[in-house]
Amino acid sequence: MLARPLALVLALSAVALAAPARAQTEDAQTDEAPPAYEAAVDEAVDAFQGGRWEEARSAFRRAHAISPNARTLRGVGMAAFELSAYLEAAEALEAALAEPRRALTERQRAHASDLLARARSHLGAVVIPPAPVGAELLVDGAPRSAEGWPEDAARLTLPEGAHTIGIRVEDREAHAELELAGGSEQPVDIDLAPLAEPVAPPPVVVAARPPLEPTPPPPTDDGSAATAGWAVFGAGLGVAAVGAILLGVGAADASAVQGAAPGTEWSTLEAQYDRAPALMGAGGAMLGVGAVSAIVGVVLALAGGGDDDARVQLRGNELRVAF
Repeated sequence: MLARPLALVLALSAVALAAPARAQTEDAQTDEAPPAYEAAVDEAVDAFQGGRWEEARSAFRRAHAISPNARTLRGVGMAAFELSAYLEAAEALEAALAEPRRALTERQRAHASDLLARARSHLGAVVIPPAPVGAELLVDGAPRSAEGWPEDAARLTLPEGAHTIGIRVEDREAHAELELAGGSEQPVDIDLAPLAEPVAPPPVVVAARPPLEPTPPPPTDDGSAATAGWAVFGAGLGVAAVGAILLGVGAADASAVQGAAPGTEWSTLEAQYDRAPALMGAGGAMLGVGAVSAIVGVVLALAGGGDDDARVQLRGNELRVAF
C-alpha cells in the first residue's frame, strides 16, 4: 500500500526539478525562458502536485511547444503514466533521456529510466504480416503506419489489453482480434484472403455451330396425296349425308308439331318439340362441314394427281378447278 504514495512523493520531487527557477543549482545550462514557458511549467507542476494528471499533461505539452527540452518531455511522460497512457509515457520518457536541450540531471535520469521500465511492462508488441501493395493498417479502427510495411512484416508496440488489427485494400478489409499481455510479443494471425482482388469469371466460350446442310428437295409425289384427297372427299360426303339425315329428322319433328290436329295432347308432341331444333342445328352443321370437306378432298386429289397442267383457283366463295 505504501508503494504508490512513495512513488508519488518521488514523482513530485522530480517534477519540482522540472521548473528552471527551482533547478538552477542543478543545471548550469538553464537559459532565460519566455514568461509563457515559465507560466506553463508552474501550472503543470501545480496540477501534478494536485493529482490533476490530464491538466498537468496538457500544461507540460504547452510548455514543450514553447521551448522543447528534456524537462518538459519528462513531465509529459510522468503525467501520461499516471493516466495509464503507457505508450505515450514510454515514448515521451525515451525522448527525454535522449534530448540534449535542458538535459536531465543524473537524479532526473534515474527517475525517468525507472518510470520508463515500469511503462514498458504495460506494453507489448505485435508483428503485422506483409500485405498487398497499397494496403492500409488500422489499429482499433484508427489508421497507423509501420516502417517497411506492407512490403515486409512490421513490429508495432501497443498497450496491453484487447486490440483489433485491420488491413484494408480499397473497399476490402480483413480483421483480427487479439489480447496482448504486457511484455509479450505476439504475431497477428489474420486471414488476408478477403483482400484478394475478385476473380472475374472465365469468358463463356460458345462452340461454333456446324455449317447448315442444304435443305433436301421435297420428295417426289408418288400419288399418295391424290389418294388422301379422295379419302377426305369420301369422308366429307359421309358427314354431309349424316347431316342431311339429321336435318330431315329435325324438320319432320318440327312439321309434326306444327301440323298436329287441334286437341292433341301436348305430352305426345313435347319430345319432338324439344329435339327438333337440336337435330336441325347439328344436321345443318354436319351438312356444311361435310360439303366443305368433300370440296377440299377434290382439290387435294386433283392437285396431287401429278398433272402439271391441273390448277386450282379459289376466288371468293367460288372454287374452280382448271385443266
